[in-house]
Amino acid sequence: MSNDIQPGNQFNPYQSTPASFEPNVPQFNKVKVQAPAIALLVCGGLSLLASIWGVVNALISPPPQVPPNAPEFMSEMMKNSVGPTAAVIQAVFIFVGLFVLFGGIQMLRIKTWGVALAASIVSMFNVGSCCCIIGLPIGIWALVILLMGDVKRAFEFSGKSSM
Repeated sequence: MSNDIQPGNQFNPYQSTPASFEPNVPQFNKVKVQAPAIALLVCGGLSLLASIWGVVNALISPPPQVPPNAPEFMSEMMKNSVGPTAAVIQAVFIFVGLFVLFGGIQMLRIKTWGVALAASIVSMFNVGSCCCIIGLPIGIWALVILLMGDVKRAFEFSGKSSM
């Protein structure tokens, strides 16, 4: 005889499941997903701050002094590091940082698996302010976690339960 059917036990097989009921699997995945999601948030925040600083720096900095014996590519790089073109390029990376932040939030909430996956990939290739140096290991870590079967199921369950 099962423990569920013994007298005094409150089990009722005909009772409907409460709306707030969540299986244990998504709760477990929240713990598994939490650390890489927070790391993505940190990576996106650092990228955002660095890109904002890059825009401000490109707009207020005077033209750099180019050494006369510098190679041609180096002198071109130094000349193009300030001015409106450099500010626009850095502004594009502001949006990259915002997207990585948004993907980290979605991963932390276990919502929209595709956005979280895309943000982890984008963080690996965020070259705007050398944020790919920390974004590469964090993005790989987040990608590995997001591609686990039980994590995918948690995202699917989360999407179905919110409808």
